[in-house]
Amino acid sequence: MKVGILGSGDVAKALAAGFIKHGHQVTLGTRDTGKLKDFLAQHKGVQAASFADAAKFGELVVLAVKGSVALDALKAAARRTFQASR
Repeated sequence: MKVGILGSGDVAKALAAGFIKHGHQVTLGTRDTGKLKDFLAQHKGVQAASFADAAKFGELVVLAVKGSVALDALKAAARRTFQASR
């Protein structure tokens, strides 16, 4: 299954590692893909992208950000995702 995870903190990375372990493809959505460089090097099969690209990628999309930025992350994911599908 393709899993898009919106977030790039400790929880998002733990989820990504778990999904990869069970054979799923994972894209982490983040504002700064550079901060995931080390994690991506250690976890083959995980990609980093924008929130919108991670949402588009996922057959399953998981929100894994702080509650205070959840709405912003969802808006960023929806902005390009739904415009592109029209």
